[in-house]
Formats: sequence, structure tokens, C-alpha cells
Amino acid sequence: MRSFVITIPRLKDRLDAFMADPFRPADVEVFQGIDAANLGHFPARWNHPKGGFALNLTYIALFMQMIRECQKEPFMVFEDDALCSKNFMPQAITALAEAPMDKAVEWWSINLGPHVGEPGDYKNPTVVSKNLVRLHHAWRTQGVIYNPLFLAPLIDLIGEVGGPCDQIYCNRMMKGWQCFYATKRLLVGARANVSSNNGQVWEDFTGPFGFGGPIHASVNRTS
Repeated sequence: MRSFVITIPRLKDRLDAFMADPFRPADVEVFQGIDAANLGHFPARWNHPKGGFALNLTYIALFMQMIRECQKEPFMVFEDDALCSKNFMPQAITALAEAPMDKAVEWWSINLGPHVGEPGDYKNPTVVSKNLVRLHHAWRTQGVIYNPLFLAPLIDLIGEVGGPCDQIYCNRMMKGWQCFYATKRLLVGARANVSSNNGQVWEDFTGPFGFGGPIHASVNRTS
């Protein structure tokens, strides 16, 4: 499966840490993100950290590249603070195999990483298959599989620039959107020494995530 890691040149230590992860995909491609430090203008209604806006623009640029290249197969995108679980690739491929690959069933992405919110937010997940669920709250975007059939509407959604990607997903899911999947188990975490997620750590892959398991962590959506 084609895979990318998003990074910016001035944060080389984050990319180095990701590339040193023995469980990451072997052939991951580096995609240079947009650095908030180089942006001179932000939307007037953007009241979140500037890095979130730059990351939104980066995702749009990457998805547009995939459209230009006529990408036909699902692909993975990591952020450079991601940490892959042991046996990551076999588990990710197994989860993807359970997702329907035709336009009759509309799924836009499969989240592989941490979910955002309190434990109570996960009492009623919608089970899709053995390894996939739909959640009705937000997730972080450290590791996600994207469906190339629905990149155009995803670009439009991110382009609303109302907030960082995870908040956009949250708002849409709470309004009843059904097009986002997540794996039942946490396959991607945030590396503790480089993550901007308020110092929270997801480096324990020992149990199910989001349903009261030992690796649940509650954070604010600030990255």
C-alpha cells in the first residue's frame, strides 16, 4: 500500500524519529508539508493554533496530488510524530480488506490512531466488521488510510477551514455523517518526545482503544 509521511524541513528530528520506527511501512514517501512559519495570512475566523491551518493546507495539497496522479488504490498518510504498533502493516491490511471498495458504499477514510474525547463518547460505536467501527466523535490524524474515490469531497470538507482536521471530522460525525471508519484497535500512536498533544502519550498498544481500555487518553484538540 502506498504511504506518505508529512513533515516540514525545520522539524527534521521528528522525521528522523519516524523513519527509525522499525514497524513503519518500508517504502514510505516523504511529503513536504506547509510550514505555518512561512504563512503570512490566516482566515479571520481561524482561532486555533496556526500549525493546524498549515496542516489542513498540506492535506489538501497531498490529496490534489493523488488526484492528478490518478491514484486508484487506498493509501496511508502519517504525521511525523506517529508511532506504529508492532505488526502494524499486517493489521492495517487486514482492516482495509474489510472495507468495501466501490462507490456504492461511501467511506472516506479509516483512522488507525488515537480517538479524541472522554471514554463515554465510545459507548455506542457502530460496528462495521470484525476490525472496523464507526465512531461518533473525533480522532487524531497521526495515521489514516484514505479512499481515493472520495478525495474531492474530503478536500471540500477540509477547505471549510473552520478548525483543524480532527475537529472538522468531529463536527460532521456528530451531525450524522457515516463516511469515516476507525480500527477497533489502536495501530498508530503519538511519539511521546515529539508529539504536540499536550504531552499525552500513546505508546502502549496492549489493549483495545477507546472503550475503557488501558491506552485511552483524553486530550484537548490543540495540535
